[in-house]
Amino acid sequence: MAASFAAFGSALVARARADLGRVVELSPNSGPVVDVYLANVGGSPGSNWCAAAVWTWTRDASQAVGALRVLEVVRPTGGAKDFASGPKRAGWWLDASAVSSPDQVPAGSVSIWDRSDPPGSGWQGHIGVVEAWRGSGTWDSIEGNSGPQGDRVARMARTLSDPRLLGFVVWGRVPSSPAWVWVLALVLMPGPLTLAAAYAATRKRKRGR
Repeated sequence: MAASFAAFGSALVARARADLGRVVELSPNSGPVVDVYLANVGGSPGSNWCAAAVWTWTRDASQAVGALRVLEVVRPTGGAKDFASGPKRAGWWLDASAVSSPDQVPAGSVSIWDRSDPPGSGWQGHIGVVEAWRGSGTWDSIEGNSGPQGDRVARMARTLSDPRLLGFVVWGRVPSSPAWVWVLALVLMPGPLTLAAAYAATRKRKRGR
């Protein structure tokens, strides 16, 4: 039986925590574990490795709990922004501007920031795993290539108010149906149909894809 996305999120947090305090560079962007992270995504020692770490944790957590759908969506990548490509196509992406409550971003979600200069001009980004929320707008993030010197797996306090925050990969998220989908369902489906039934029908259609 496939694991739930909640179980996968918990496994991802546990996997990331396992590398806290254990992974430190021995030279810039290189070290025994860092080099393994990079090799897992086809990278070479000396490359930025935050995304390689998160992809490695994602792979390990997925395999540990049998959440194989995750690896169908997220391909190996050393790019923080590129990590979100598959989840965006699957509907598992939530823009930072759309987050109004921590309940929308459970532990185990993945946060992504822009690090290009000027903002939005390049591939540069950063990525981390949401460990736990401290309050309405602050959370603990577990990240590779991070810490005061950017040389380790570290726990960092992050905020929704950061203008460089792009958004979150929320595993298994079902996006809200736009209003036009509900109207179309009411028009096209025969017989008396309540708004609640129309909503249920659109959800059923979405699951059947």
